Amino acid sequence: MIDNTNAGRFTAYTESLPTILPECEWVCIVRRKTGFFRLKEKHDVSVISSETFREVLGTYLKPFQWENPIVQIISPEFAEKAGKVIHSIEHTLSRTEFEVIGTDSFVDIELP
Repeated sequence: MIDNTNAGRFTAYTESLPTILPECEWVCIVRRKTGFFRLKEKHDVSVISSETFREVLGTYLKPFQWENPIVQIISPEFAEKAGKVIHSIEHTLSRTEFEVIGTDSFVDIELP
């Protein structure tokens, strides 16, 4: 999955929290792991495309203050419902399939 010639923008979403969603290609989702009788302390971190994220949460995403770039928000009144939807997603990509590069890594380099 790693393609060293393409860089994409990520944002993070933590399950059931109000969130501002900027324009990006990927969403790193942080979800609670569940055990037999209670939630586990560790979290599951995985990745879905921004397109999928927006499709799945379409009714819970509302425009924020700007039209360009596209910025949306999951407001506090929809945060818990959106979290349940995200928790039910089964097919995600592993976080380990991506290499994180800081924005300062792009200073004075040329991509092939």
